[in-house]
Amino acid sequence: MSRIRLTLTAVVGFNLVILLSMPVLAQSNDPTKQSAESTSIDKTISAANKSILDDDWSSAELSFRQAVKLEPQQGLWRIQLAIALGQQKKWKEAFKEFDKVMELGMMGWVLTINKKVPNGKLAFLNTETFSGDKTGIERYVIAVREKKKIDSISKDIGAKLDEFANKNGFALIYDISSFRGTRFESGNTLDVTKEFIDYYNERSKGSR
Repeated sequence: MSRIRLTLTAVVGFNLVILLSMPVLAQSNDPTKQSAESTSIDKTISAANKSILDDDWSSAELSFRQAVKLEPQQGLWRIQLAIALGQQKKWKEAFKEFDKVMELGMMGWVLTINKKVPNGKLAFLNTETFSGDKTGIERYVIAVREKKKIDSISKDIGAKLDEFANKNGFALIYDISSFRGTRFESGNTLDVTKEFIDYYNERSKGSR
C-alpha cells in the first residue's frame, strides 16, 4: 500500500483558492488570445460539471482531459480528472494522474491510496468532523483539548486509515473538506466518515 500520512493540526486540507489562482504555462501576451483561452476553459469546465451532475463520468473525463491540456499547471483540473477516472475504476490511469498531481505538490487532499486493489472502491471522509466533541475521534479530541500528543495521534489516525482502506477494499480515500463548493461527492463515491470514526474509536479503546 502506498501511504500518504494524515497530518492534523487543526485538520485542514489545502486551500482551493490557491489552486484556482495558479498560473498557466506558456500563457499568451495577446489579449485576444487570452480571452479566447479563458472562454475555452470556462466552456470546458462547465461541460465537465454538467457531466458530473448527469453522472456521466466518461464525458467528465474527456472534459477534464481537455482542461488539463489547456491549463497543465492547474492542479484542480488534474485532481478532478483523477476522480473521474476513479469513478470508472480506471485506477491504472488515475494513479498516473496522482503522480503528476504529486509533482505539483498538491496531494494534501489524499488520505490513503492502495494500488494493490485496482478494482477497488472510491471513498471520502470529512476530517473536520474528527475534532467534534460528541461525534469525533475521541483520542484526537482529548489531544487537541490538552494540547498533547497531537502529532503522534495524527500519525496513528493515518495508520488506521490504511488498515481501514485495506480491510474494505478502497483504492482511494480522500478528504472532502478540501473541496468546498465542488461536487467531488457525486457518483459512486462512498461517505465513510462515520464508519472510520467508529472504527478508530473501537480500535483505540483504553488508549490515551
